[in-house]
Amino acid sequence: MVEDSTNPAWSAAQNAYIRPAGTASITVPVQCETTGAAGNVAAGAVCLLGTAISGIDTVTNTAALTNGSDGETDAALRTRFVAYINSRSKATMAAIENAVTDVSADLIYQVVENIDTSGAALPGNVVVYVDDGSGDVADAVIVQVYTSVDAVRPAAVSVQVVRPDVVRPAVAMTVSVNGTGDLATVDATISTNIATYLNGLAIGDAASYSRLIQIAYAASTSVTNVTGVTLAGGVVDLPATTGTAYRAGAVDFG
Repeated sequence: MVEDSTNPAWSAAQNAYIRPAGTASITVPVQCETTGAAGNVAAGAVCLLGTAISGIDTVTNTAALTNGSDGETDAALRTRFVAYINSRSKATMAAIENAVTDVSADLIYQVVENIDTSGAALPGNVVVYVDDGSGDVADAVIVQVYTSVDAVRPAAVSVQVVRPDVVRPAVAMTVSVNGTGDLATVDATISTNIATYLNGLAIGDAASYSRLIQIAYAASTSVTNVTGVTLAGGVVDLPATTGTAYRAGAVDFG
């Protein structure tokens, strides 16, 4: 668990979260102690208390835990270094994009010229949409990106660094497995992999309906059938929209 002084359950005096008498449950923020993608888990996967806590019987994560990423590979570093060299002229789109990755190579971004954050035409303005895969990138990261981009922007050009419009489409499907598979385990794997897919989409990308079916079948060789698949209640792709990021929402297995 991590401190959140804005959480009503947080007690500065106790330096801990307190469940008031008569309150059935509280919601607290958590962070994986181990770096890397291993900390990414599906909703409901965390269900064991590492240490017994008086007055607390159960624990669960109602939302998927995301944002964990492994260290940058040598190939990725080489690619980023080439982009860095090519951006040294500054005052270019490449320079702005490189300024974003200078803050973190894991950031997802979209740079759009001559519009404002509403999408209306605004000559001489650049909007940088930034996300870290969670759909709610920290204010501190927004400030860091703005500072980095401001250092390379052309004179007389204004820059806005904002979060994308986040859409969390509901996914539903019914999965059948043969005798070699455990349905609960397969469902959890599918949920995690769908979250990974959606959270990895670039800002402005479409969300593929057929990809969900592929993910379901790829989860295990025991999967025999996948039916009733819907994405945001429909059976079509969600359109690519400037400044919009599709991120993991609820997955219902019917």
